[in-house]
Amino acid sequence: MIPEVHVDLAADAADRWHLPEALADQAHELLDLYNADLGGTNFLAQHGDHLQQFVDAHVPSGMYEEIVGLAERMNRPLPELLLANLHYDVIKFLGSNSRAGCTAFAIDTPAGPVHARNLDWWTELDILSRFTMLAHFTGAPAGRFSVVTWPGFLGAFSAVAPGRFTVTLNAVSSNEPASFSIPVTMLIRSVLENVATFDDAVTTLATTPIVSDCMLLLTGTEQGEMAVIERTPTKHAIRRPENGCIIVTNDYILLADETAAATDSELESTSGGRFESVQSQLRKGRPGSVAECLPILRDASVQMDITVQQMAFSAATGEYIVRPVV
Repeated sequence: MIPEVHVDLAADAADRWHLPEALADQAHELLDLYNADLGGTNFLAQHGDHLQQFVDAHVPSGMYEEIVGLAERMNRPLPELLLANLHYDVIKFLGSNSRAGCTAFAIDTPAGPVHARNLDWWTELDILSRFTMLAHFTGAPAGRFSVVTWPGFLGAFSAVAPGRFTVTLNAVSSNEPASFSIPVTMLIRSVLENVATFDDAVTTLATTPIVSDCMLLLTGTEQGEMAVIERTPTKHAIRRPENGCIIVTNDYILLADETAAATDSELESTSGGRFESVQSQLRKGRPGSVAECLPILRDASVQMDITVQQMAFSAATGEYIVRPVV
């Protein structure tokens, strides 16, 4: 069974996250892994001052206070927890290729759009899969939402806000440098907290400057409410569904000519094949429910050796299924 935590956003920010002992142990292990991956104490020695300046300017104050409170309860240095929560964006600053990939698609059903995704992310010892956690947030201005996450990570890569929208992030690489702006996973969580409608969520996520490249898939509650937002730190383009479905992997489509990046990562080299496989399977038969999406995600041409999570959800019904892949 996937562990779950409940976060009351009406509480003082520093007191929102209380991890049971087993999840706290997992958070310590994840922090060690994240920090070692980025150079650990050497990185902090070289960039610690810049890290704090960036945090002061661009990390939402409430989330910063949450990280401070959790670091104190875990008895970990604050810079380590900050670095772990900025891992996706720090990779862009360092000029490295992200090891987070993903395949996602959305389809219309009689009950509203259904959103499915594989999260592909290389880590040692299947740690992100084994430590999968659900965080349920209440007390937000726009309403409740749930995030598929890991202990110690406070942003959002994959989430459902019942009655409003769903959102997932896929990695992608452009030739545009990193921007000193809000980290995208923190922007996603801010939108989940504060934005009431699918259309406003799409607009905010498309137009707000961010640190790193990404592809965002959103669905709403009504048929046709599906969109892929192609992002660089400063550019955006929005793809809409065709014939009641939309697919995203790790390639720009609308921004391809402007942002082509010379990379040869496994994720990008397989991106086109995964896209075409999902497209072919949807032509053969459309899933009619959240559960019926999972066989497509599990298909050998879609699931990768580094797939750590599979999930599907519906903003219209609030239903979700999450499957760690070990």
